[in-house]
Amino acid sequence: MLEIEVELAYQIGKINIDKIKDCNLFIHQRDFCKDFDAYKTMVSYAHDEKIPVIFDLDDLLFELPENHPDRKSGFFTAALLPMLQAVFEADAITVSTQCLADYLSPYNSNIHVIPNFLNDEIWKIDTQLNQNKTDSDNVVIGYMGGHSHQPDLAMVLPVLLRVTENYHGNLRFKFIGIQAPPELESISETLWINPESYIYANFADFFKSQKLDIAIAPICENLFNTCKSGIKYLEYSAIGVPAIYSAIPPYKQMIQNGFNGILANSEDEWLNALIALIEKPDLRKRLVENAQKDIRDKWLLSNNLKVFSEFYQQMSNFEVPTHSPHAGLKHMISMINPQLFETFTIKNNTINEQKHEFLKAIEEQKQQFQNTIVEQNEDLQKAIVEKTESKVQLSKVIQENIDLKNSLNSVEDELITLHLSKSWRITRPLRKFIGFFKKRLT
Repeated sequence: MLEIEVELAYQIGKINIDKIKDCNLFIHQRDFCKDFDAYKTMVSYAHDEKIPVIFDLDDLLFELPENHPDRKSGFFTAALLPMLQAVFEADAITVSTQCLADYLSPYNSNIHVIPNFLNDEIWKIDTQLNQNKTDSDNVVIGYMGGHSHQPDLAMVLPVLLRVTENYHGNLRFKFIGIQAPPELESISETLWINPESYIYANFADFFKSQKLDIAIAPICENLFNTCKSGIKYLEYSAIGVPAIYSAIPPYKQMIQNGFNGILANSEDEWLNALIALIEKPDLRKRLVENAQKDIRDKWLLSNNLKVFSEFYQQMSNFEVPTHSPHAGLKHMISMINPQLFETFTIKNNTINEQKHEFLKAIEEQKQQFQNTIVEQNEDLQKAIVEKTESKVQLSKVIQENIDLKNSLNSVEDELITLHLSKSWRITRPLRKFIGFFKKRLT
């Protein structure tokens, strides 16, 4: 929107230093610096060329709560010290909230708050957008968020269970991103949808197609969440959905309770808010209309470009200082990080080697197992062939026995017939005489 050319100097782990040479600013974001070698190379080059370095951060990753999934998994652990170094080394830091700026201000004096705005090239606000979708008489309550919001969702789960009991059969729940709690799935019609794309524009198109009557945005009260921005207010309102928000920053600064949204803290407040929105369609409509007007007045990106242009212009004229007010700490942490990453690299290489050997051993065992199976199959096929041949021979013997038995039966029938014939009875005395005569001659 500002018609500023952006060069990507780092993609998929590869550096392109030539992209930085003619730039006015070098900006890096979030936990990019966990690729510490790339970070050191690029920031050192930028500073050598007197190019201002800007660190952009929108989450207080230094203060992840103990029950946060990313803290449990250690997802950001390797990036924390490099991020602290980035805080000291940056010529300016941009954050999305004043709370985050206040937290970082002791470590860098040049911090700028640039709020998250709604990109109206992606989100086309339409009052009728959500109302045009129908879902019979059911009220659909929706939640949108990633897996890291499990503690936030768990906080309001008892309320969702209570409201389900009150409106059994008339409520549906839709969870977008995060999976639905099993307790809720077992007693209510619940749908879980996982967006297929992580490209934000694609996600916006997907989200605009969702039918929701009410949305919820619970967040636990802790420093990490307090430093977040109210992006869910912008996105829910953009698609025409009224929502209930936790009554803590950032939502307390954006929501006028009962005017453009509802704020709630306790379980009773959450329950009463849900009941009000379920039973009062007019309230839902009024909240959406007020929220969308608020966004048009304050939060559209196209109306706030000046915030960005002024900052970039200021930083383009910024003179990179030769001495840092935190030179001692900066030097210390710049000495600690290489040692840590050398250790991490050695350990990772060892782990990768062990993993390679382990996979190699598994592959060998797999091959041996496959060879054994092939040999056993060959033996089995051979045994089957031999068994088949034996069955053929046995069939022949059985058939021969049957034929012989049939011949004996035929002879027996002939003998019986002969024995019962008149000629046999007539010649019987003669046969006895001949027999007697033979014995006498003998």
